[in-house]
Amino acid sequence: MKTKPRTVPFALVPLSLLPLALAVTQVQAGDDQLQERILKLEQELQALKSAYQQSEPARSNAPAAKPTSPTGGTGGLMLNNATTFKYGGFVKFDAITSDYSDGEGATSPLGEDFFIPSTIPVGGSGDRRTDFSAKESRFFFTTVTDAGDAGTIDTRVELDFQVSGQGDERVSNSESSRIRHAYVNWAYAPGKSLLAGQSWSTFFNVAALPDLLDFIGPVATIFERQAQVRWTSGPLQLAVENPYSSLSNGDFDDGDVPDIVARYNGSTGDFSWSAAALLRELTYESDGLDESERALAVSLAGKWQLGSDDLRLMLNTGKGLGRYLGVNAFKDGVVGSDGSLEALDVTGALVAYRHFWTPKLRSSLSLSMATADNPDDLGLSDNLPKAYRSLHANLIYSPASGLDIGIEYLHAEKELENFSGTLADDKGSLDRVQASVKYGF
Repeated sequence: MKTKPRTVPFALVPLSLLPLALAVTQVQAGDDQLQERILKLEQELQALKSAYQQSEPARSNAPAAKPTSPTGGTGGLMLNNATTFKYGGFVKFDAITSDYSDGEGATSPLGEDFFIPSTIPVGGSGDRRTDFSAKESRFFFTTVTDAGDAGTIDTRVELDFQVSGQGDERVSNSESSRIRHAYVNWAYAPGKSLLAGQSWSTFFNVAALPDLLDFIGPVATIFERQAQVRWTSGPLQLAVENPYSSLSNGDFDDGDVPDIVARYNGSTGDFSWSAAALLRELTYESDGLDESERALAVSLAGKWQLGSDDLRLMLNTGKGLGRYLGVNAFKDGVVGSDGSLEALDVTGALVAYRHFWTPKLRSSLSLSMATADNPDDLGLSDNLPKAYRSLHANLIYSPASGLDIGIEYLHAEKELENFSGTLADDKGSLDRVQASVKYGF
């Protein structure tokens, strides 16, 4: 009895193997010898097909392997022969209970979602409040393109749902998304790149930020994202960044000279560090006055790896640091009663130690302080902040990769200048407990 001819689907066979495929379709499997030949030919076809697909990965729908890229992320999809698209982010739930020594709550709603030193109230009777939120959740999209002789081009767009002020807590708790990062980075040669767009300020060493549940962290941390153009060559980084002046008489976008940052990254053994300088021109135009003042500040930051533990350090000092430090903890400058502008001297420092109790259980302890030298001869307000202090301590359990379940305690203090001495109360404090569940993907 004759059997029907056995065939190999044409779509699975490369054109170079077509003659062999046609030969197979003509073989009649009427005896054992022919059956064995057919089986052998089919095995050879399958081996050739596998080798062909491995040599031409761009023709396969399977996800491409992760490229080595500073954009990070999870997942991966080859858009074409040169570009890989990736996505990632995390979902985070926060339950926060805040106990204020003064006032009924933070002076801004944002101060209830995360720690903003300037929003600690001073004066009045204290109160306690609790808030639940998932606003810190975020996601990002990146691309990595092999540009051949021109190098590699990366892009990143990252969003979260903080500070929109859109939702109410009665029914929907809706919040709008906002841009965190949006930039293109062209790595045109090994160790050399040009970044344009919005990202962390070059003045900020993100690696020195403590491992905390709070969105911001210590009072003295540099914390600034803004539009910029940054050139990197090995350990050296130079950038021009968006200018903006936060002054005692208001906020002004009158500057025509960008903020200029120079930073050097180094390492010694297990200690990685950075030294950065920030040059600014503070400006304002108001009531016929047009004032400007140059300001210079420096930042030293580092992370010392101690086995699985680490110690993180940061020291920031100089003039015009206000909006870069602790989410505008101080003003960049002060304006006297005569309209004169003076850049404000500010100093802040932090130290944080992270300890792993077990591979899945860790804690961080962070201590920080910041002070401002407000001049007392310009007729300034008694309510200008003089000093801040903060302490964070937490315990975080990670039962699975990407999953963090933790609890954190924060104690923070704010002290006003009180030049005249007439304020009945010039100090306020905040005690906060935060519980969080976060899963990164």
